[in-house]
Amino acid sequence: MQYFSRAAKSLVLREGPPTYAETASLVPETDSARVALYSFDGSVFAYSDSEVTRILNAETREAVRELPISAADMYFSPKGSYLVTWNRSKLDREKNEWTPNLKVWNTQTGDLEAAFVQKNQGSFRGGWDGQFTSDEQFCVQKTGPRTLV
Repeated sequence: MQYFSRAAKSLVLREGPPTYAETASLVPETDSARVALYSFDGSVFAYSDSEVTRILNAETREAVRELPISAADMYFSPKGSYLVTWNRSKLDREKNEWTPNLKVWNTQTGDLEAAFVQKNQGSFRGGWDGQFTSDEQFCVQKTGPRTLV
């Protein structure tokens, strides 16, 4: 069994019974992990610090992918093929447009597959996140109410 513990200046993966061995912190002492999670099957572990988001093989702890984004929140698709990241939205004053802050990343290639504007985070797992079908063929996201005429 493996689990992680996150403190202000550390993020440690620990092994479960009977030894409870731990790794050295995954983040430098000068930084902190903002968010961390396992994929649904537990094979992949992701965390984000103030610079990047790293995806690790949970068993070997070797880096699988590094994404050029510091996420405030994130989640994996059901099969772990995609990692969705969310940050606070920002207004581009020159264009007078909100910059995309909800991003869908391919975990195998590291490619940005899609980006959207989602101004508010909303409630945990009920505001900004989309829902994938179990086969990952579709992902839908709740939008504001619409009036049909």
